[in-house]
Amino acid sequence: MKIALMRYLRCPACASTLNLSIRDQRPVALSQDEKDILSQKAIDHADYEMEILQGDVTCVQCRSAYPIAGGVPRMYVGADKDFPADAPSAGGVTENAAQHKGVKEVQATFSREWDDFEYEAKNIWHWTVDERVLTFAEELRIDEPSTLRGALMIDAGCVQAFCQ
Repeated sequence: MKIALMRYLRCPACASTLNLSIRDQRPVALSQDEKDILSQKAIDHADYEMEILQGDVTCVQCRSAYPIAGGVPRMYVGADKDFPADAPSAGGVTENAAQHKGVKEVQATFSREWDDFEYEAKNIWHWTVDERVLTFAEELRIDEPSTLRGALMIDAGCVQAFCQ
């Protein structure tokens, strides 16, 4: 997780802002192009030069705490039980979370999907970029994909607890 994400996260319980506590992090080397893009948008690139691997975000209002495990903020009630701070973690998945939610199987499935990328051809799962953009717009019922140019979008993933 990048520190910059904190500007957008809110407590799922009460929608208040969150405080960040970092237990483990590693530096990230940005390319000059990435730094230039951030500078053009008047964004401090320091917020993108560190990856937070382990920590917590805690609500300033209701004091709910959500762990950051394996670089991912786990923003759901009960995540602290699935990803306890003192548990050894393999790829961010504790044994409790893996048994409770089948997390390891989901990770393996998603990992295999990335094997089908044709990076040089810019194809993903045999789709071109244009085909993916059109499908994305269609699924979200957006008439013209260009209306999203410059918009902020966050892919929040899926919490398996809600999918059971």
